[in-house]
Amino acid sequence: MKSQLQFERRATAGFTLAELMVVLVLIGLASAIVIPIAARSFGSFKLRLAEDSLRTLFKEARSRARFEGRSEAVVFMPADHTGRELLLVREDGRRIDGVKLPAEITIAVKRADGDWSYEPQPIHFFPNGTCEATQLDLANSRSKHLELQLDSLAGTTHEVDAEAAGR
Repeated sequence: MKSQLQFERRATAGFTLAELMVVLVLIGLASAIVIPIAARSFGSFKLRLAEDSLRTLFKEARSRARFEGRSEAVVFMPADHTGRELLLVREDGRRIDGVKLPAEITIAVKRADGDWSYEPQPIHFFPNGTCEATQLDLANSRSKHLELQLDSLAGTTHEVDAEAAGR
């Protein structure tokens, strides 16, 4: 009698192969839904982080120009396999600060003729708080765009609706 009770206890003490397979299928389905969403969110995160870095660098350039009473410039270095570096440079050529954008983030600047250039010229900030008006287009590897308008009078940036702007 005792051995039959032990046998019954052992026989009901685990999961069946079918139950384990159902759990694995459910985990696979959940992963198939969550992983692409997380990957898209991470790409958008990098784009927003690049936008925030640019805004911060522009604010610093404007503040330094006003405080020091001399022109400052944000210089766009050529892109390489590691990304693109943007430098904050004084009018005497001394490097003050900089940020590095990831390689998958591209920057285009709207030229006076309305076309976009991927080789941006330096943006100058002046002691009176103004700067050169510029419109920037940031894009990630998934072709998501984010446009920034640099206001020449206030030296501030604001986001432009890329779809409404026809980009």
